[in-house]
Amino acid sequence: MVKPSDSNGDFRSGHGSPPPAEDAMTSVQQELKRGLAALKVKDYDTALRIFQQLEQTAPEFKTKARMGMIQAYQQSGNTELAREQCQELLTSTSPKVCQWAQQMLAKLPPPADASQEASSLLGKAPPLEDRDDFVPQDKSGFVPLEPVTEEKLQLSAVAPSLHSKVSDETVGLTSVGDSSATAETETETAPFSKSEQHQSLFHYRQLNRQTGGSDAEEPLLAGKMAPPAEGTRSHLKPSVRPVPQETQQPLKQRHSSSSTAGLELVKPYRLWIVQSVTAIAILWLTHWGIYQGLQLVNDAIRFIRWPIRLRGFDAFDEPHFWLIVVLGILITLASPWLFDRLLALLYRQKSLSSRQLQSQCPDALRLMRRICRQRGWQMPELRLIPDTAPLCFSYGWSPQTARIVISQGLLESLADEELTALFTYELSHLANWDMPVLSGLSFLLLIVYSGYWYLAQWGARKQGKWLRVIAGVMASGFYGLFWLLRKLGLWLSRVRGKYCDYTSLTMTRQPGHHQRLLLGLTQRVTQDINQRGYLHPLLVSLDLLMSLSPNQAVSPGSFLNQVGLSRLIAEDCLNRYRHWLVANNSHPILGERLLFFEHWANHWNQPSLGLTIDQLAAEQPEEIASGLTLRDLAIQNSALVGLIVGGGIALSLWFIGGLVNRLNWQQLSWLYQDDSILWGGLLIGLGMGILMRVNRLFPESRPPQAIASSAETLFRRLPTLPVNGHFVILQGTLTGTAGMLNVLCQNLYLQEEKGFLRLKAASPFGWWRGLLGIKPHPALWIGRQATVSGWQRRAGGLLWLDVNTIQVTGQPVYQVHAPQWMTALAILISLWGVWIIFSGG
Repeated sequence: MVKPSDSNGDFRSGHGSPPPAEDAMTSVQQELKRGLAALKVKDYDTALRIFQQLEQTAPEFKTKARMGMIQAYQQSGNTELAREQCQELLTSTSPKVCQWAQQMLAKLPPPADASQEASSLLGKAPPLEDRDDFVPQDKSGFVPLEPVTEEKLQLSAVAPSLHSKVSDETVGLTSVGDSSATAETETETAPFSKSEQHQSLFHYRQLNRQTGGSDAEEPLLAGKMAPPAEGTRSHLKPSVRPVPQETQQPLKQRHSSSSTAGLELVKPYRLWIVQSVTAIAILWLTHWGIYQGLQLVNDAIRFIRWPIRLRGFDAFDEPHFWLIVVLGILITLASPWLFDRLLALLYRQKSLSSRQLQSQCPDALRLMRRICRQRGWQMPELRLIPDTAPLCFSYGWSPQTARIVISQGLLESLADEELTALFTYELSHLANWDMPVLSGLSFLLLIVYSGYWYLAQWGARKQGKWLRVIAGVMASGFYGLFWLLRKLGLWLSRVRGKYCDYTSLTMTRQPGHHQRLLLGLTQRVTQDINQRGYLHPLLVSLDLLMSLSPNQAVSPGSFLNQVGLSRLIAEDCLNRYRHWLVANNSHPILGERLLFFEHWANHWNQPSLGLTIDQLAAEQPEEIASGLTLRDLAIQNSALVGLIVGGGIALSLWFIGGLVNRLNWQQLSWLYQDDSILWGGLLIGLGMGILMRVNRLFPESRPPQAIASSAETLFRRLPTLPVNGHFVILQGTLTGTAGMLNVLCQNLYLQEEKGFLRLKAASPFGWWRGLLGIKPHPALWIGRQATVSGWQRRAGGLLWLDVNTIQVTGQPVYQVHAPQWMTALAILISLWGVWIIFSGG
């Protein structure tokens, strides 16, 4: 449990970080006075430079410096930047700062074409009078430094002109110099008693009615204001820029219905339904798999000719569904503590105190405390993994048992607003109640994947051939089980990702921060795999709990800086069939998530990436907009279509058998309710469906005249469907896990100067060579230059290459023979179905 501490560093109570040295504090105060003096004499360039430097170098004066910047922007005519800074101050936990920001927003002129939408955002926020810690203020902008007593209220009522004599500049300076200092150093003070609060609120409303005419907005100066000096926008992140007005309108038209409604909290009923369906599917399929496995054990025992014929175990022939249900519930309830022990044992996880988080990101801690206080939660336990990998995830089954885990590398590398958005995303899991099922499932995934990881490493160190083979077979079995279990949670993970984006945005109302977080995580995952050579085991095993898909971050996310954001996400946002291609995705498509936050940034007139659907379509080739037919989609999903057709034919034969059975046609009545017809029809349909798309999936390889770079080749013509992949030849360095950890080529990438491309090169012969350590095999060439040929695929925000050949200088060519293996698999499945029909009855 997180130990309570002062979120703002109240050193008088003994909490928070130690105060800076006296000379340093004096220097900062002198700089602040210089900035205020420059602001008073209207030297806005100097004032902005000083306040921006204070915001970056003196965290304890961050709010004070930002308020000074707002005054400078407002008085210099740069109202857009002043409005942006005021919007950020509205998220402060200090009611004084929030009220000051609202007063400044009221003084600023409305934007050109979004004044009503921007004002609706303020209308959605709860009124300050309803907050427990509300401290009333006078409309003139004066912020009292101590609770207002009856005597002071009477004095103000006697001399109401005292504040009216203060000019707007003086009021702004007073607010910057006094209220921000109080807001930065005060703790979360207890609210007034009911009598005092009611009395103060009443008197302040009376005073505001008496002096209401003294705080009217002054007209702007005539004429066009000079642009701010160079460097005054340095507080904005370079990856975010204000959206031009001409690019906002198309996106607003597409979301007109949601724009008028505003952002409101919704009950995630669909998420809860998906969570329930996933839980039932996991329990049923787990029971079915265990039952079939025990049946196979009994069949093997009865088949073997022992000296005394054994009948097997009677318990293995009985279903144990309710036992599986009870075990699943127990694992889910115990998952927080089991996770703690396992992560501490394998990855040295330890507690993260609130004081440590405050030293890194006090804004995130304040926001978390405010959200938990408003919802009646206790603060979730914070955990730290001392690793440079970009890790952040949550587990537990309720707000009382929740844990938020973050790595040391991510805690130190992310900016304050990115960390705030990240912790808010994790808190959204508590608000949506979406953690129980994935928490229990992810614990099983971590156990199974860790078994594969450490068993493969143990087998690689053994010299004996058979020990290596046994360890490799068991490790491959663990990985296959991990692959199957992970499939059960993909749908739930995708759905909860969309709801968490929405819920976290309602908590922060800063879409630009969430955009920067997604792009920052993408870059950090790429940097980590570039340094490590492979994805961290936790990024792979717990990807369902992460806020961003590691696979999307590596490929195509690693090409972000080279090809540009719009070119990177265009196909994912424009492909009309993209929602049919996300079955293997653990998260929503990155491009769609960025455009979701883009819409709300435009809606609230905040800084954004400047992307619209029309802009993406204009910058991309015509293949994206070209019409696809239902036939193309059917070929892409031919295996599913084959199952449906085969099952439909089997059910039709059942119907015919039932019809002729009433007519006493004995020649065909055997078709009625024959299980072999149904299972045989399904298998034949599946085999024929796979066979139908082999030629389309693997067209004849016609290599280009020259080997092109991956960025130019992969993004010049974006395939609308994976079945329409293009044959390419690329050169780069093979990266991934080495040796027995990669016998199935499941962690294999091609690293080029532009980025990383995932390679799929698994084959039965290749798996056997990997177990024995026999060349050629890609796992034995990690770190070497290679020439790779294959078919490019892209679907649901993922980019990969179905490998045809891998060639390393001086080594034999590794060939996958994917078309031949797929054809053989389709024929075997079809023959199996035929055998079931002829052997059944």
